Amino acid sequence: MRLAHRRLMVINTDYIRDGAINVKELFKLIDLNDDVEVVLKKIPGRLKEFFTVLADSREPEIKIGRHCSNPYDCAFADYCWRTSRLFHLRHHAPFLA
Repeated sequence: MRLAHRRLMVINTDYIRDGAINVKELFKLIDLNDDVEVVLKKIPGRLKEFFTVLADSREPEIKIGRHCSNPYDCAFADYCWRTSRLFHLRHHAPFLA
C-alpha cells in the first residue's frame, strides 16, 4: 500500500488558548515522508541480515550490554544472562546490572 503522506499529529506546545479551543492551532502535523523513505530503503538489507542469522546454526557472539535493553528489552535477555554472575541482579536490581 502506498501512502501519499506520512505524518504525525502532535500537540502544539506553543499554543496558547484564548477563548474557545482552536483545534487547527492546538495540533500540528509533522511530515515524516523523508524519514520514512530512509528507513524503507534499509529494510531489504536488514531482512537479508536477519535471514542470514536465522540460517546459521551457531548463536551470534554478542556480549551483554546496554543494547540488550535499548531501545527496547531483548526477548533473549534471560537466555543470555543465564550464565552471568550478575543474573540475580537483572531481576532484583536491574539498575545495578
